[in-house]
Amino acid sequence: MDINQKIAKIPFWILFSILSFIVSWDFLFTYFTLKNNPSVGEGNPVSLFIINNFGLNYFLFWLPISLIILYGIVRLGAWMVANVDKRPDLNGKNHVTIMIILLAFPNVFRQMIKVFFDVWIIKGWNLKYSFISGFTLMIIYIILTEYITPKRLRKK
Repeated sequence: MDINQKIAKIPFWILFSILSFIVSWDFLFTYFTLKNNPSVGEGNPVSLFIINNFGLNYFLFWLPISLIILYGIVRLGAWMVANVDKRPDLNGKNHVTIMIILLAFPNVFRQMIKVFFDVWIIKGWNLKYSFISGFTLMIIYIILTEYITPKRLRKK
């Protein structure tokens, strides 16, 4: 059994719940960080722009809307995967959801370490480096599921 078959057996609602938790954590972490320390917003120009124009409650208002948009992105990505990759063992919704989880996980992991242990793992590690490491994890996952595993199965 290869990795695509194992991923296809995971119920979609579990994967989307994990993704929803990650997005909710990020929104709430940003909200409470900016609420308790408004000067932090100066380090992130996007957050500062949103707070100055819409107020701090904007993050709480957009949380359910962003989850609905994210569900639409997952469904659109699953439709694209189904039309491009005709393999029957590939579940497009799960595949796309795991790629988004891998993209967002390094930033949320960094935030959780800060909340639970009150330390930053690496000084100067910001959103840019979290995005680069998440993108790297996503590329490794794609290479593993699309190239390495199918070639290994063909050899057997």
